[in-house]
Amino acid sequence: GGCIITARLSGVGYHEFGHGYHQSLTNRVNGAVGEGTGDYIAATITNSGVVGEGFSTNGQGIRRIDIDANYPQDLNGQVHNDGKVWGSTWWDLRTALIEKLGPIEGARAADRAFVAAVQQGPSLTSAYPSALAGDDDDGSLLNGTPNSCEINQVFQQHGLIDGGRNNHEVAPDGPWAKIQHVP
Repeated sequence: GGCIITARLSGVGYHEFGHGYHQSLTNRVNGAVGEGTGDYIAATITNSGVVGEGFSTNGQGIRRIDIDANYPQDLNGQVHNDGKVWGSTWWDLRTALIEKLGPIEGARAADRAFVAAVQQGPSLTSAYPSALAGDDDDGSLLNGTPNSCEINQVFQQHGLIDGGRNNHEVAPDGPWAKIQHVP
C-alpha cells in the first residue's frame, strides 16, 4: 500500500526504543512529549531530522523534526503531530550546540540536557524550565546554564517560553567564550 515494512527501518526501531527509554526515565509521560522524545532519539542516533527515512516507497520518512513546529499554533490535539513541537525544538537546540561546540561535544551536550529534561516528566508548557534544569551545572538557574543562551533562543523561537499560556521568566545567559588558538 505504498509503505515499507517498518521493522526494517532503523529510524522506526530507534523511535520505538525512545518510548521505552522515556518510560524508564519517568512515570510521567505526556503524549506529545513522548512522541517527540521518540522522534528526537531516532533523529539523534541517525543524525537526521527525518524520522523513519524510507518509510514511503517514494523514500520519504514518517515525520520531520528538522522543521519549525511552534507552540501553540501548530498543535492539533494529535500526539504525533503535537510531538513535533518538542522534537523539533530539541533538534534545533542540538543544531545550535553543534555549531557552538562542534559535532561531538555539541550533540553530547544536547543529548545530556535532553535526557535530564525528560526525567522530569515535562509537558509542552513546562518544556523550557525542564530544559534549563537539564542543562544546569551548579544547582542555580539564577546564573544561567552553560547553554542558556542557545536554549533561550531556540525555545523562544518554538513558542515554549512565552507562547500561549506559558509566560516563563527567561534565564540569564551563562558566561561563555570561544577562544580559537593555533599552536
